[in-house]
Amino acid sequence: MLKVIIVDDEPMSVKRFSGLLAKTGMVTLAAAYTNPEEALKNAAIDGAAVAFIDIEMPGMNGLELTEKLQEVNPMLDVVMVTAHDHYALEAYRAHAIGYLLKPVSLEEVARQLELIRLRRETHKPPERPPVLSIRSFGRFRCHTGEDSPAYFNWRTAKARELLAFLHHHQGKPVSRDVILDTLWPEMDLDRAVKNFHATSYYLRESLKERNLANCFERLNGAYRLRMDLVDSDEAAFEQQKQLMEATENQLESNKRMAAIYQGAYCEEDDYPWAEEKRTRYEQEYLEALQRLVDDLLEKKELQEAAQTLRRLLQVDPYEEKNHEKLMDIFIMQDNWPAVRAHYQYVKELFLQDLGETPSQSLRDKIACFHVKQEK
Repeated sequence: MLKVIIVDDEPMSVKRFSGLLAKTGMVTLAAAYTNPEEALKNAAIDGAAVAFIDIEMPGMNGLELTEKLQEVNPMLDVVMVTAHDHYALEAYRAHAIGYLLKPVSLEEVARQLELIRLRRETHKPPERPPVLSIRSFGRFRCHTGEDSPAYFNWRTAKARELLAFLHHHQGKPVSRDVILDTLWPEMDLDRAVKNFHATSYYLRESLKERNLANCFERLNGAYRLRMDLVDSDEAAFEQQKQLMEATENQLESNKRMAAIYQGAYCEEDDYPWAEEKRTRYEQEYLEALQRLVDDLLEKKELQEAAQTLRRLLQVDPYEEKNHEKLMDIFIMQDNWPAVRAHYQYVKELFLQDLGETPSQSLRDKIACFHVKQEK
């Protein structure tokens, strides 16, 4: 399916258009933006095939944004969306391939997407260059190839950390001084510079072996990863956060966020520079799971809700409201042995680890359960 983005400064328009795209079943929504500057900043990360862009936006209008986006992604097809019909000429001068007038109907969107699909099948793009897959949730690791992943064997731990640090900045250039201060903080300047030159050489050689030498760039004394050549779990997690905020179908976005998060950010690597993100992403993961539990309970999908609660409790085993929700699920399932067993587990956990008993709410719940059992 085509990967698309939406750019419109009106949140309600973004939400409505996201719904229309979802109903077509023809696309995957990579991101939705109400700020054109954000869309431009994330263009390389999004890697979209199609952009639906509102023309009249404050600051950078849709025509200007189109020109800049196509500098980053020359293969991007742009469809202009506007409430006015006098922009058609300007739109086509900006190399837009389509022009939709608000309010847009589902039929018009589907027709435009079908035209784009046929056009792309007729004019196939050049073969995509190799992609570097980076996974930073859990142990930091990277590979090429999807069917048979070929993981990197690093000549030095610092070459691996340099790649992790550049990925941490998600395509933003990082000055050499910042790299030196972060990776070799205790070393004198001359030795740090020598270490950096050797490390960057090893990194470039490792990438060159996979035909990815261009992935590591030097720009005016700063260094960065080209995120258009990277398949990043962190970038995917951030995209799902944006989609969750911009669309009505939050259940799927929360599921995807939970699936992407495969452990704490660089959890097996003692990188001090990763600590702030590690804490933030863990909190966002827990919030996504909590929202997912609430949605699943509302839909009476008890088995999946119970599995999600267990994932929550793996990270935060002392959150009593989640133990209570899990016991409620067991009660709704008439699984009385599970109710007793889970309360006993919570009681022992709190006594051994915290030196206290479970809350009055949990004690009342198990007492009520015993009364029912005796009847």
